[in-house]
Amino acid sequence: MAISQIRRTSLVAAVTEQMQTQIREGHWTPGHRIPTETQLAESFGVGRNTVREAVRALAHDGLLEVRQGSGTYVKAVRHDRTFLERIERAALRDQVEVRQALEVEAARLAARRRTADDLASMREALSVRGTWSDEATLKDFVERDARFHLKVVEASHNSALVQLYSYFRANIQKTIEASESKPELPQPAHAAHEAVVDAIELRDPDAAAKAAQELLASLLEALADG
Repeated sequence: MAISQIRRTSLVAAVTEQMQTQIREGHWTPGHRIPTETQLAESFGVGRNTVREAVRALAHDGLLEVRQGSGTYVKAVRHDRTFLERIERAALRDQVEVRQALEVEAARLAARRRTADDLASMREALSVRGTWSDEATLKDFVERDARFHLKVVEASHNSALVQLYSYFRANIQKTIEASESKPELPQPAHAAHEAVVDAIELRDPDAAAKAAQELLASLLEALADG
């Protein structure tokens, strides 16, 4: 889709709408960086302040994420604040169960359909993910962890599953942050994440699904006991 210059009165609203269209139609996909503020201003034929306000509005709605020093990234395909707010009010255990269901099926499909590039992306994301330590803020770690899981989902090559997972991505990151911030809850080990990728590399759907299931099993058991 070509980006056309804006001629309407409400510049911020018009730019916001065109940016939403880029996301909705798949020209800008979840996890990817969008053009710079300067590039967008030139493409839309507006000032940088207008673009900045549009980005701020979409970030507030959960569609974009501004990463200081890195750029602006697509966070979700669409938003429904009322619906997502209801999910956020659900118990943490319920939210993690939904996340587990999505990730188990994604791992199963990824083991069948992954490409060499998919495997390389998962390995790279796993390496960057690392562990949460004093040297890394919780927010940074959550972003790296969520990116790894998104790479697994993308390797499923199921566009509906990718879109669904991306839609819930903001909530998924919140569940990661909520569980990681509670010392009393067991956290998935780095080795457990490696087990998922290893099974996907071996093209073993059952082993991949089992590894993804076990990754969150201890956390869910603790939440059930709580």
